[in-house]
Parts: sequence; structure tokens; C-alpha cells
Amino acid sequence: MADVKDDGLAAVADGIANGKTPGSGRQEEAAARGPKLFLVHLEPRSANLGQTLVLARALHAENWDVHIVCRVSCRLAEAARACSLPVHTIPDTADGGLLSAWSLVRLVHKLGARKRVTGLLHACDPAASHLVSRAWRLDKKLRVVHTRRMPIMETSAKVVRWYKMPPAKIITDSLAGKIAMRLSGLEPHLLHTIASGIDPSEQPARRERSDGRVIFAVTGELLPSGGHSLLFDALAFLDKETDLPPWEVRILGEGPYFQALLEEAQDKNVARRIAFLGGADTPAQLTLCDILVLPASEGESHMPLVLQGWAARLPIVAINRLDHAENFQAEGNCLLAQPGDARGLADRMARLARDATLCAPLVAGGRASLAKFSVRAMVLDYKRLYRQILA
Repeated sequence: MADVKDDGLAAVADGIANGKTPGSGRQEEAAARGPKLFLVHLEPRSANLGQTLVLARALHAENWDVHIVCRVSCRLAEAARACSLPVHTIPDTADGGLLSAWSLVRLVHKLGARKRVTGLLHACDPAASHLVSRAWRLDKKLRVVHTRRMPIMETSAKVVRWYKMPPAKIITDSLAGKIAMRLSGLEPHLLHTIASGIDPSEQPARRERSDGRVIFAVTGELLPSGGHSLLFDALAFLDKETDLPPWEVRILGEGPYFQALLEEAQDKNVARRIAFLGGADTPAQLTLCDILVLPASEGESHMPLVLQGWAARLPIVAINRLDHAENFQAEGNCLLAQPGDARGLADRMARLARDATLCAPLVAGGRASLAKFSVRAMVLDYKRLYRQILA
């Protein structure tokens, strides 16, 4: 059975963090807290894990009763515990079926979000949406909201049903995502757009190097949709350039396709240029890099990765995706290559490698663009929507 483990539950329920003793103090603490919120995030290595943590921390600081539900191996679990957030894990082997859904319902009931305390389940990725929708079928009194960061139309009727049942609010982080969900058959009044948020002050300062190398950083999960095949083709073109300074590529991210990607890089004779750094601390690694490359033309939203690059004061080379149109200005805060155009991607990488003076305007444009992605604005938008659902 895919039982939910109540890690940290005793400390939260008994008010240990606030110096309370078990017993009547529980009711006093529950009354003092804001709404009870369960952020369910099941994808273990998603680029959007950081957004879930940022939201949880900000709401917790405003006295909301925030709980994280994730898989055992999910990096979010350790990060949330480090922030003193209650974490509840389900086994990695759980398939999101009926037993997992029933375990989630039991957890919500156990924490008192059925009677006196109003609670809300927020599914933060597609796998979580599947689980949360099943949980709602077991208890239709649950309040539900979904996040959908895939800026493409969903053609699977089964998947669309996850969002239609219950008729919950669906949050996208881009206008393109909202349009895609509308084309998938979702009603307009259910769709909301809330931009990602970041605190640039949390990004470590760049560290100056004097080795003359150019280091490209690539971030994101190692999946077929990550654009790494296009990147390797671009590196093959880049490897033929004779007027570039010494360069290398550092790939930051984990995923099930590591071995396949390593073999592909070897087959394309570019593996010697690449270092796979796995789950290394991305903000710290970016302080040693010069240019951020985002080669994916599909998959989940890139905006958390984009914001991280802008906050790290890195120029960005990316693919011209539909969901980038509202935030990217070519030659202003990034350089854009067309989907599938490996030579075009290589050309833009080479431009920045050859001439560092071209990087400064892109960095300045990126820093200026961060103004519309404040954590405070994001949290206010979420609170407004949450309260509307809970009303």
C-alpha cells in the first residue's frame, strides 16, 4: 500500500516549533494559523521544484499552514525540511492510483482539513494532478487547484479529465500555456495565469575567473524533451570554429536519460567538451559560468531556469518557443535560435564566446526583466486565488 509517511507531523501538530505543549494548545495554534494548504509535487527533478518551495516558504512566513507532499526521492523533501516545513512523502514506487489517493485523503483528514479547518490541495505538476483528482473522487468536499506549466495543447482526453474533474482552477505561468489549456477544452473562467517569482538577492555573486575559458551552462532535467540532442549537434558545429577561446559545457541536472545522452554525446564526438554535473548546486555552479544555454523547444516551462540565469547575471541563448514570446526580447535580454536549428544555436553561442562585450547588454536586459517576476507579486496572486477558492 502506498501509505503517506507523516515526516515532521508530530512537531507541527503539537506546536513544538512555537514552544506549545500537546493538548489544548493544538486548537489554539490551529486557530492562529492561516488556511491549511497541501502542495503536492510528485515529479522528482522538475525545474519547477524551486517555485513550489519559494511559494511554500513565503506563505509559511505569513502564517499559512503549508504542507509539502512529494515522493521520497524528490529533492523538494530535503529542501522543505531545511526550511522547517512539514513534509509528507509517498513511496517512489507509488503509481498515483487509488491506494495513493486514499492515503492522501487520509492525510488531509488526519490533519483536520475536513471539518473545522478548511484545506486546499494544490497539484503542482501533471502527476500530482492525476493523484489529486483521484483523491477528490474519494472525497468531493476537498478543494483543488492545479498548476499546468506545459505550454502545449493537451490532446489526451484522459489527461484533460484530470483538470475537469473536479471543475478546479488551473494555473499557468504564461499566456501561451493559458491558450493551450483553453484549446484543450478547459473553460476560460477556470484558467488563471500567475508568473513565476524569484528573489535575485538569493543568487550567489558571480566569481571572477582569469583562465581565459568560456564556460557554457545548460540546466534542466535530462529528458528527451530537454533539447540536449540539438545542443550536441550545435556543439559539433561549434567544435569546427577555429577562432574561439577555449570552451566547455557544464550540464546541470539529473534524469533517467543520463546514460543515453552520454552515449549520444560520444557518438557525436562532443563528449570531451561536456561535463555532466548531475544534481550539483545549480546557483553555486552558475557563479563560475559565463553563458546560459536553454536548448529545449518543448516540455515544461523554462521560466524558472530563465529567471535563475538572469539573477545570476548570465547572458542567455535559448530556443524561440511560443511561451517565451511574452518575456524574451531578442537581442535585448537574450539571443534566440529557431527550433531544430543547430547551426543557428551554435552561431549565437559563438557570438557571445568571441566577444564578451556583447554579453553586457543582454545581462542588463535580463536584470531589468526581473522586475516583473518578484516573489511578492507571485505570492499575492496565489493568495488571492486561494482565498477565492476557499470562500
